Amino acid sequence: MMGETGCGKTSLIKMLSKLLNRGQMNLKIMNIHAGIEDKDIIDFIKNVNNDIKNLAQQANFNNDIQTSSDKIWVFFDEINTCNSMGLLSEIFYNHSYYGNKLNDKLTFIAACNPYRLKSIKKSDIDENDFCLTSKDKKYSYDPQQNLVYLVNPLPHSLLTSIFDFGNLSAEDEKKYIKNIVKETLIKYNPLPEVENLFVEAIVECQNYIRDNNDISSVSLRELRRFNLLFEFFMNYLKQRKEMNEKENLKG
Repeated sequence: MMGETGCGKTSLIKMLSKLLNRGQMNLKIMNIHAGIEDKDIIDFIKNVNNDIKNLAQQANFNNDIQTSSDKIWVFFDEINTCNSMGLLSEIFYNHSYYGNKLNDKLTFIAACNPYRLKSIKKSDIDENDFCLTSKDKKYSYDPQQNLVYLVNPLPHSLLTSIFDFGNLSAEDEKKYIKNIVKETLIKYNPLPEVENLFVEAIVECQNYIRDNNDISSVSLRELRRFNLLFEFFMNYLKQRKEMNEKENLKG
């Protein structure tokens, strides 16, 4: 599944896992990054494989036919940030690693970021970006350094399996923002107009950043940070109020 970072790919997979597994998130997640090596992925897969064996044995012991037949979803996030694409291709298509077969109950899903170059304006080009040749002056740069995301190209074997997640519509994005922000605001019983004010302010900020930069400059992951910042200030104000009340009592 390909889409911009923070656009909701992982959230969608988690929700689907709950819906298809009777409210339980039957999902194993590995977050991939540039430092991940084949050994890390294999160790993770071995652990998941062993977990399935243990669950199957326990289910058979308890005569739980339904549990023993459940699939386990394995989700690899941002797969094209590492250099293990060959191993991941084998896992996805052959259901094995280095020729070792995996349990049939494993279902693999992955997310990746687009392989896209930044849009470069002439006004942004520095003279250091040019190099002299024997014939003329050419614009020369390393594409890897000018990618929106620092990712590796996907192998041809995976290209046929890509689902373009795309971007949320403005209406869906606003609903998403409202639901995430509400998780924190509801603790403080705000008035409806206060909640709407926060949502509208965040939408305006997101649109402003996106309009003046790149579409990928805005991530819905920032909403979690907003919640943390909001709670920090609310706790700070609460503590200040308690301190002032104590000082007034002393006076």
